[in-house]
Amino acid sequence: MNEHTLQNVPVNKLESILERKGLKITKTEEDGNCLFRAVAHQVYGDEEMHDVVRKNCMDYMDKERNHFSQFVVEDFTEYIKRKRQDTVYGNHLELQAIAELYNRPILIYTTSEEPLNLFQDEYQTDNPPMRLSYHYGNHYNSVWDPNNSTFGVGLGLPKLVPGEADKQLISQAMEASEQQGLEQQFLNEAIKEAEQQDLTDQIAKQAMEESEYQEVSQQMLDEIKKKTEQEEIEKQLIESEMMELYKKQSMMEDNMYDWQYDQALQMSLWENYKK
Repeated sequence: MNEHTLQNVPVNKLESILERKGLKITKTEEDGNCLFRAVAHQVYGDEEMHDVVRKNCMDYMDKERNHFSQFVVEDFTEYIKRKRQDTVYGNHLELQAIAELYNRPILIYTTSEEPLNLFQDEYQTDNPPMRLSYHYGNHYNSVWDPNNSTFGVGLGLPKLVPGEADKQLISQAMEASEQQGLEQQFLNEAIKEAEQQDLTDQIAKQAMEESEYQEVSQQMLDEIKKKTEQEEIEKQLIESEMMELYKKQSMMEDNMYDWQYDQALQMSLWENYKK
C-alpha cells in the first residue's frame, strides 16, 4: 500500500460519513503510537495496550525477517530495533504484519463509505476485518460497530463470536482477580509461617540461653561448694594440728613438773642427810 494514495480528510467529516453505516470512530492519542493504539482498540478494546501490539508485531516481523526484510532499505535488524521504540510511527509494512499476526484483513476508511481493503486477496479467513481510519497523512483511529463488537477476534480465544468478546474479557478479568486473591492468600500464609518460624527460633534461642545460664550458674555453685569444703578441710587440719601441738606442750609441761618435783625431793633428802 502506498501511503500517499490515501487522501487527507477531517475526522468530523469522516465521522458523519461512517455514522450512515452505523459505525463509530474512536480517536486515539496523537503520540506516534496511533497505528498500534488503533489496532489495540480493535483487538483488545483498549488502546492503552498499544505496547503489547507493537511488541507482538515486531516479534512477528523479526521471526519472518526473510519475507519482510525485502521491503526495507535499511539494515533490517536496525529497522526492527527502531520500530520497537515507543512513539515511533508504524506504516503499511507493520499493517501487513498485523493482518497476518491476528489473521484479520484490514479496512482503511479515508474519504468515503467504501474502505480500502488491504491484503484482501492474501488471506482465507472467516474473521471479521479490522477497521481503521486514516487522517492527515500520518494518523490512525479505530472504527467499530457498537452493535456488532469484534473485540478479541484474532487472539485465538475458544468459541469467540461477535458480541461475546466483552463477556470473555470480563470472565478473564474475574479469573485473574481470583488468581491474584489466591496468590495474596498464599503470600499471607507464607508470611505467617515465616513469622511463626521466627517466633519458634526466638523461643529456642531464649531456651538455649537460659540453659547455658543455668549451666554456668550450676558450675559456679559447684565451685563455691568445692571451695567451701576445701576450706572446711583445711580448717579441720589446722585445728587437728593445733590440738596435737597442745598435747605435746602439755606433756612437756607435765614432764618438766615431774622433773622439778624429783629435784626438789632429792634436795630435801640431801639436806636431811647432812643433818
